[in-house]
Amino acid sequence: MKKVINYLLTAIVLTGSFSAGAQFLYNQPITVTNNENKLVTRWQIPIYVNTATEVAANRMNANGSDIRFSKDCVGNQPLDFFIDSGMNSSKTKIWVKLDTLYPSATLVIYMRYGNTTATPASTYETFNGPYSSCDSVKPGSTNTVSNCQRGAKLRVNRDIIVSSFGKYTPNNTTRYVTLFDFATQAKLQQIQVSGPAAQYSYTLLPQHMWLDANKDYIITLYNGSGDMYYYSASGQAGPYITYGDMRYCNSCTENTFPTTVLTNNMYGVPDFHYYTVDTNNITNVPTYVLGGSGGGGNAEITLGDNPHICTGDLQALILYSSTSGNPNKYDIVWDAAAINAGFTNVTGANLMPGNIVINVPPAVTTGKYKGTFIIINACGAGKSYTIEIAVNQPITIDNGGNPTDTTVCPRDPSSFTVRAYGPSLAFQWQVLVGASWTDLTNGTDYADVTTSQLLILNSQNSFNGNQYRCLVTSHCASDVLSSSAKLIVNVDPIVSTNPSDVTAKQYDDVTFSINNSGNAKYQWQSASPTGQFVNINDGGIYSGVKTKTLTVKGVSRAQDGFQFRCLLFNTGNCVAPGDTSNTAILYVEPPNSVNNISNNDLMVVYPNPSNDNYFFIKHSSAEAVEYRVIDKTGKLVLQDKIDESGNTKVNISSISSGLYFIEIANKEHRTVSRTKFTKL
Repeated sequence: MKKVINYLLTAIVLTGSFSAGAQFLYNQPITVTNNENKLVTRWQIPIYVNTATEVAANRMNANGSDIRFSKDCVGNQPLDFFIDSGMNSSKTKIWVKLDTLYPSATLVIYMRYGNTTATPASTYETFNGPYSSCDSVKPGSTNTVSNCQRGAKLRVNRDIIVSSFGKYTPNNTTRYVTLFDFATQAKLQQIQVSGPAAQYSYTLLPQHMWLDANKDYIITLYNGSGDMYYYSASGQAGPYITYGDMRYCNSCTENTFPTTVLTNNMYGVPDFHYYTVDTNNITNVPTYVLGGSGGGGNAEITLGDNPHICTGDLQALILYSSTSGNPNKYDIVWDAAAINAGFTNVTGANLMPGNIVINVPPAVTTGKYKGTFIIINACGAGKSYTIEIAVNQPITIDNGGNPTDTTVCPRDPSSFTVRAYGPSLAFQWQVLVGASWTDLTNGTDYADVTTSQLLILNSQNSFNGNQYRCLVTSHCASDVLSSSAKLIVNVDPIVSTNPSDVTAKQYDDVTFSINNSGNAKYQWQSASPTGQFVNINDGGIYSGVKTKTLTVKGVSRAQDGFQFRCLLFNTGNCVAPGDTSNTAILYVEPPNSVNNISNNDLMVVYPNPSNDNYFFIKHSSAEAVEYRVIDKTGKLVLQDKIDESGNTKVNISSISSGLYFIEIANKEHRTVSRTKFTKL
């Protein structure tokens, strides 16, 4: 048996090797998780990967010959693997043998690929085996029968993968070995096997095949004209296979399904080699996800725009921003036109922060020169990019690259941007003054006037409607003007007519009005002669507090000397006040007597004005059930039931001096009568 296995290993290991020094351009991290709290060894895990995308992008060989697996990203710790099915498809099945998975732990492995010269390394050594279905049988008797099938019915007890067919014959003729499905009699595989007499010989199948557990199969050896075969009484079979009986047919072909039966005999003798997958009595098998935190993923970088230069420029800069995979070096491979122009390939250059410096041949002429930029990390080459050096090309402003109109609040900063491409660009921003465009200079209002982005430091009201454009120039290309863009400032509203002082008699209605330029929102305020200005609300004695005209109803002597003004706010999202009107003063002449403002004399309040802590409400309404005291901002400050006698005493010790409205209401809370009262 030992001799047979050694021979088999030489036969089935596919050609190729896993060289750490070989150039594999791509790494796919794969994180494997042991879902059991116990050590797992020699585990074959099936992994599904999309190889079609990589093959289509010319990153992987179509036959998978460059696929490798390793416990590190440079290939120093290779892992056996076997490409099972679906190569160059969206779901390629690959078995990988893992030597050790620690309890409840994860392991990051790497699928490496991207080497056009690599030879296949997929190997049956990924599995357990090899095992033989019949090679323990060594019958000594021989017979000669032409044109017959001799073989055995075998039951497979677990899934196995068959790698090769074999024979053991008295003469050294090449024989057909065929495997049939017992239930359907279908021919599953047939090859010719050659080899010396009296020795087990094997030939690899053109394509491996899986045999299903708990199914019956028949393996046969065909005798041609004058061929001999061995036979003996035997019921032996390899591990995970159970011998059924001997099967044969006479005067038949190699394609004939044998139906004649002999028990406890082995004739032929045909054989096949096979492998198994570990189970390790695991309930929760290891799982995997593509990707991992091992740091060995493909190096990637975000490159900026391709550079434009003029003849005589000895360097070109390519800016870059974000990176992944910890890149630290790069290669550049130029195309033939660039090489002919004097560009030289770059190998293993250090990646400096922020930009990539490309040396330019001194005599380079007008044109566009392309190359492949390959980013590299500790695991090798990563993603590649096409770069282009444009020499003496016209200035262009791409679609969407012109400045656009912008709207801002007064005094806020704003900006305009132009996105232009061309050699050695210079920028000059201009503003339209009257009918002429004028170059801007850096100062109090503007900054960065000679860059691709103009910054307006202080968007003044006077800037509203300004138009800006950018002149883009180069010493080796014609000037280009951007389109113009307008600055729209939500200008501050300005008071043009201030409110006037008003003199009124007690209980008169008065108004205060303003006019303004621009669009505005309004807020009226009031203040006592010695107090602070506060916002007032609609309701009670005030209306129109958020309009140009404020109305104060039924003024009282207590409001004599009150001040009023209006705040103007911007109508946009701008929060700063736009302007404040001058102050207007309300003068109220002294009252002659209590003034009842109801239309039907249903209520009298006395004394009025009063400096006492009480006043009385006398009424003649049959439906009045409650009274209400409301201050000049419209706030309800007192409320209670009306005395049934028609004369109600009201305690006003808790309210401050000022003008109030007194209302009586019915049970539906509708006002029956209303009058003014002043507490001194």
